[in-house]
Parts: sequence; C-alpha cells; structure tokens
Amino acid sequence: MDVPRDGFANKVFYVWFDAPVEYIAGTQEWAHEDPGKRDWRTWWDTQSDVVYTQFMAKDNVPFHTVFFPAMLLGTREQWNLPHRIKSFHWLTYYGGKFSTSLKRGIFLDDALALYPADYWRYFLLAQSPEADDAGFTWELFATVINKDLVGNFGNFVNRTLTLTSRHFGSQVPGGRAPFTEVEVQLKADCARVVSQYRTHLRQTEFRKALKALRELWSLGNRYLDSRAPWAQLLELDGDFDGHLFELPELLFRRVERADVEAYRRRFGGEHQA
Repeated sequence: MDVPRDGFANKVFYVWFDAPVEYIAGTQEWAHEDPGKRDWRTWWDTQSDVVYTQFMAKDNVPFHTVFFPAMLLGTREQWNLPHRIKSFHWLTYYGGKFSTSLKRGIFLDDALALYPADYWRYFLLAQSPEADDAGFTWELFATVINKDLVGNFGNFVNRTLTLTSRHFGSQVPGGRAPFTEVEVQLKADCARVVSQYRTHLRQTEFRKALKALRELWSLGNRYLDSRAPWAQLLELDGDFDGHLFELPELLFRRVERADVEAYRRRFGGEHQA
C-alpha cells in the first residue's frame, strides 16, 4: 500500500499495516455462511461479552498495538480492542532459523507424520519462547516427551488403570474407606495446583501453566507410591461395583536415541548457526 503523504512517493506500508483488517472481514465471511444464527457484530461490538486475545510473534507487535488500534479508533465507531496481546520470541532450530528452502527444521506435515498432535502441543507449550528465544533440538524433544508425557503423566494413568483392571476387572470400584490425613492433604494440594493452572492459562502464561500441570501429575504418582494400594488390595474383599472403563493402550511412546539421530540427519539438525 502506497503511503498517502507528500515526500513518500517511493514508500509503501508493509503488508501488516492493513492485514489486520482481515480479522473483521473474516468474521463477516464466517457470519454470512449462516446469517440466521451468526452476527459478526457481536464479536466486535464493545458492549459484547467477548474477551479478545491476540497471539503473534514479536515482530508483529507494533502493527497490532499501534497501527491497527489507531485505524479502528480513527473510524469513531465502537470496536472491540484487544484485552490482551500475547507475543512470542523466536523458536530456533539448533541455534539457527527454520528454513523450508534449505530443508532445515521440522514442519507441520512431517511433524504429524512422526507423532500425534498432543506430543507437539505439549512440547511447544512447555518450551514456548515467552520471555526469550527458545531452541528446538531433537535431544530436548526426546527429554521432554520421555520425562513428562511418558514417565510422569503416562505412567500415572497406566499404572492406575492397570492396577484397577488387574484387581477389579473393567469397573472402577466405588469408594469406601474414609479419607485419612493423607487424602485430605492430597485433595488440598490438588485444589491449589489446579487453581494455579487455571490462573496461568487465563493470563496466557503457558510455561507456568504446564509446570503446574506437571505438579498435578507428580502428586498422583507420589500418592500411589506412598499408599501402595497394591498391598492394601490383598486385604479387601466383597462387592466393589463402580464405573465401567476400558484399559487403554499406552498413551505415549518413548522417543529413542536412534530416533533422535535419524531425525537430526533427516531434518538438518547438524546445522550450526
């Protein structure tokens, strides 16, 4: 877009100067597909109950905090302005840039062919470049997946359901024993951690949110270790009717060292910035 001002004949606005207008146009297009049930104005009217959060890389912050708000304010109409701007620093690949032309780095199609989306969602949130640039390496990816998803969360779910299935079949037994001080403390700890988790999510503090989530998993594993229910089950008998369930397969699989080496060769991980 040309700059409409004398002395700027050879100057143009970068595309992000007017690209955010498409946010409104996109909402209109979505609403026009079902006009009887959708009204795009309810998303942009300042009187609506919309909480408007923008997510972007750090280089786009000026366009979303200066140019676009100024354009909306300049119309003298009532528009929703962002309640929160969430920007990220760079995610690097072995210290350098991801590059499709140089075939360096892992991109969406290959990523999903290697591992389900939950692996990537967790890793990218847990390692998100919120306060500074963050680096992707296959060694780090393997460490995070194996320690957190396989060793902590996956282990907690699998050992709980396997133990239940072994002793009670396909039914989660109804609770009988009264809470001891251990269970009372566990309940309080879980409530505290869940509150922290929700607060961090509302504030778009993703690293802190996932740290709280990991603590919740650890509480469950430590509880099982301390109470050793497999030993107490030997003393129980009677009817334990409860909720039906199916024993799932392992939720996550380990990323092995051989995998890491293969991915480094395949996706250019030997590159040094």
